[in-house]
Amino acid sequence: MAKLGYTFYPRDWGSSDNVFELNLSERGLYRELIDLAMLNDNKTEYKPEIWSRKFGATPDEIQTIINRLKNLGLIEINNSILFIPSCEKRLVFVRTGRVGGKKSKGNAKGNAKGNAKGNAKGKGNQSERESERESERESEIINNDAFFESILNSQVWIESVCMNQGLKPEILKNKIEQFKNHLISIGEQKSGIKDFKSHFVNWLSKNKTYATPDRDKPYHIPAS
Repeated sequence: MAKLGYTFYPRDWGSSDNVFELNLSERGLYRELIDLAMLNDNKTEYKPEIWSRKFGATPDEIQTIINRLKNLGLIEINNSILFIPSCEKRLVFVRTGRVGGKKSKGNAKGNAKGNAKGNAKGKGNQSERESERESERESEIINNDAFFESILNSQVWIESVCMNQGLKPEILKNKIEQFKNHLISIGEQKSGIKDFKSHFVNWLSKNKTYATPDRDKPYHIPAS
């Protein structure tokens, strides 16, 4: 596959809860792995020894960061091939010859006309995709395994709430599920992950004595 230049979306990077959990070293390696994924059609050979020499880190340091990225669901490794889920959608366009893919053959006049029409359509598609991404970030379905896992995988946030509220992690996770079920029961089924977290902490502080969702005081997430 030919080497590919690709668009990087700082807003997506900055609003990702999983990326938020990373420290500076982890972010640096993750960005390097994204570049490799885009250059290798998301089939990067897993070579921690080479990466340790390239990035000036020990193999153990590289492996520790790799494990951290895997636990957060940012990367996958199967049969010594490293795969990054967030890169796949962009690469599908390239493989199918859609926006960012190969140009079709034709005469100069046909190419000029086709490119003008394709560019206009491409801009429209890009705008639509950005709008869709924004909507997905602002209004995500709570009753969704991926949404719930993203909450439970926020290790730094989990540890912080446990420390502030004096709860064990397993108890806190049960409380998170109670709050999720409570919101669904009162008809609040969509929320941004950041809103969910902040409203959960408020709810938890006000309802420390309540043991089950049925006894929780109603809490309404305001429309964004």
